[in-house]
Amino acid sequence: MSNLEIDSRELTELMQQLVNQFHFLESESIPPDSEFNFRELRVILLLGYKGPSKMSDIADKLGIAVSTATGIFDRLVDKGLAARERSEEDRRIVRVDLTERGRAIYQWDNDEHAKFVKQILSRLGRTDRVLFLGLMKKIMVNADEVSSKIEK
Repeated sequence: MSNLEIDSRELTELMQQLVNQFHFLESESIPPDSEFNFRELRVILLLGYKGPSKMSDIADKLGIAVSTATGIFDRLVDKGLAARERSEEDRRIVRVDLTERGRAIYQWDNDEHAKFVKQILSRLGRTDRVLFLGLMKKIMVNADEVSSKIEK
């Protein structure tokens, strides 16, 4: 196995562990008396990041059936956290988005993540943080390029 393959496997494992940590943080940060659950939060986060979207795009990104995404979204609409809007150009197309309350939850979650990341980064020196952030930016540019080729 080449060094690149070894590094790729190690990075894949580390990224998965980090994603799992963030999922745990999200599930634990939802107050027990919250008006939304983890699955609803995932839709809120996706819409907050992507902006107005088609239901099929949400389902694809979350790896769930459109009917499942629709059910989750219906609950968000009932709670006043999201809304539907028909396209002016093609009335058959319905786009979904967050309401102001939904955007506030998205921002709250981002703030929670930032606190978590701050705790992680605080254990690194300034030089290591700058190096790490520079490498992450390069990795994200490469990931965007690779994923855009896959989506075509």
